[in-house]
Order: sequence, then structure tokens, then C-alpha cells
Amino acid sequence: MSVAFQVGLCVFVGVVTVSLTVSTWRANGTNDRASLLSHSAMLIALVAFARVHVWWSAVPVVVWFAVVLCAAVGVFGAVLRWADLPWLRETKRKRRIADVGLTVVVATVATTALATA
Repeated sequence: MSVAFQVGLCVFVGVVTVSLTVSTWRANGTNDRASLLSHSAMLIALVAFARVHVWWSAVPVVVWFAVVLCAAVGVFGAVLRWADLPWLRETKRKRRIADVGLTVVVATVATTALATA
């Protein structure tokens, strides 16, 4: 894998981490606990994948600290919103199916990649 691929992987992980963190903090981002758990599982799988597969000698380590800090801020937001959210909200059924499906795919890819590392 080239350095450009490593930088691209870091940018991808950073963008996804920031988007999941922002959706956790937005008032209309995550509407129920199931979505919050799904986003958290995707974030954990993605950070674990990046921790193992990114060459941190080719990419500045400050990127890793920024990703982990952003993930921690997202978890903090999830903890604050947890009590106010219902378990399931039936307004966006298709989006929930897509969200859970994407989480399963990301978690499966990350687990397979971690098992072969």
C-alpha cells in the first residue's frame, strides 16, 4: 500500500468519524437509541480498523489523536442524549434498514481485516 492510499484511508476515517459525531450531537441526527447504537458500532469498527491497518509512520500521529478525540466527543454526546431517546422510532423505516445494513457491512469488513492482520 502506498503512502497516498494511507493518507486517503485516514481522510476517509476522519470524515466518517466527524459525520457520525455531528449526527450524534444534532437535534435531528439520531432519533432513537437503535440508531445511536448502530452509529457507535460503526465508529468502533472503523477506529479499530484504522488502528491496525494505517501505517502511522507514514501519516502524522496527530491524525490518530484527532480521530480518537472526535470519537470520544461523539460518545459523550451519545451519553448525554441517551435518556431522552426512545428505543425505536418508526418514522424512517427504510433509512434504519440501510443504516443497520451499512453497519453490519463495515463491522464485517473490519473484523475480517483485523482477523487477517
